[in-house]
Amino acid sequence: MAPGKGKEMRSRLSALRYIANNKRSAGVMILALALTLMTMYVIYVLLSSTSESFKPLMFEVPRKVSYVDLCGSSMGIDFSAYETDEELSEAIDIRRAEIAADLESHEGIDKVWYTQVLSGNYNAVAGNLNFEIPLLEEDQIPEYLDHMGVKVIEGRMPSGDGELLASRKVLQNMKIGVGDWFLDQWYGEAFKVVGVIDSDLPLCVGMPNGYTNSGWYFVVLNDENNTDLSKLLGEYGITTGVNDDIWDAQTYAEMYRNDVESVIEGASLAVISVAMIFLSISILVAYVSMMRNRVNEYCLYASIGYSKGEIYRMMMREMGLIFGIGAAAGVVLSLGLSAIIVKAMIEPMGLYANLISLKQFFRIGAAFAMIAGLLQIPMLVTSMKIKTIDALED
Repeated sequence: MAPGKGKEMRSRLSALRYIANNKRSAGVMILALALTLMTMYVIYVLLSSTSESFKPLMFEVPRKVSYVDLCGSSMGIDFSAYETDEELSEAIDIRRAEIAADLESHEGIDKVWYTQVLSGNYNAVAGNLNFEIPLLEEDQIPEYLDHMGVKVIEGRMPSGDGELLASRKVLQNMKIGVGDWFLDQWYGEAFKVVGVIDSDLPLCVGMPNGYTNSGWYFVVLNDENNTDLSKLLGEYGITTGVNDDIWDAQTYAEMYRNDVESVIEGASLAVISVAMIFLSISILVAYVSMMRNRVNEYCLYASIGYSKGEIYRMMMREMGLIFGIGAAAGVVLSLGLSAIIVKAMIEPMGLYANLISLKQFFRIGAAFAMIAGLLQIPMLVTSMKIKTIDALED
């Protein structure tokens, strides 16, 4: 064989040629890869919108306000030392006032109120989160708003029993507006929204209506350096325990790790795993069929001078092109459809979403790499069957 002719033949052993000449079969595999990637990523965006939406409530809000309800023993109250309920109640009130004064004396604590607290409900795509709403007196609300760095941008300030302010995020999430009852399925017609506050955080504040509440708490207006209430109370001789109800940055961080992040991560990995099982089976079957149909083609290449190594490398390049084109198309489809879903569904619900996640793309890419590794089996089996025409005749 002349050197020039051999070089010319080698230049024609192109992976792109097969894909160009077999658009239908290659296109089906490319489409399957692209749609699988898109499905996995879109499901991730939907699931992760839950964790992304809960982050502000669980990380940003506790940097400014915390809540604690201390049991009698933690406050140092000896119940047996009081003969009547009135005496006990008076002692508890005095002790609570002392604790509030101690906390307010601490640098970084603006104000402490012992007051009723209402539970709000923030609904996400996968789950919901309850959050605290302080019920304050009319003259205390401006101080709370000032500490949180927000103001009323629509409606008016609360001035009557059960009147509330809510941020736009909360109103969007609950699909209510100014003049509507707040969580009437829980509290009946006890609380009404009278104004909107300019915050990107899910925030509410209002005035009590009798004793309709979710509990009584110390409402602590803290700065970001005083977010650990157990540590803060410890400085004043109060040791907190399991009977105390504390909602501060530490509580929410632990809750986020255990009840939100781990669940969403597990669900995302489960989706990838299930999708990869079905995709692996489908692609493997398609590749086995394709390899069988091309054995004669590979034998012909061997007969005109190409080695098994060169033919195998061509197979690899073909697979690389199919996976590469499928992945690129999948990324474009994923981002496009995710952007539409975020605008049409996530944001109107008052939720947040992480549209671009390199971590998730890396996970999906690693899963695709595993499938590509699995496809080495039919490729290696096929390469072992390659013989020259002379060898076939023998």
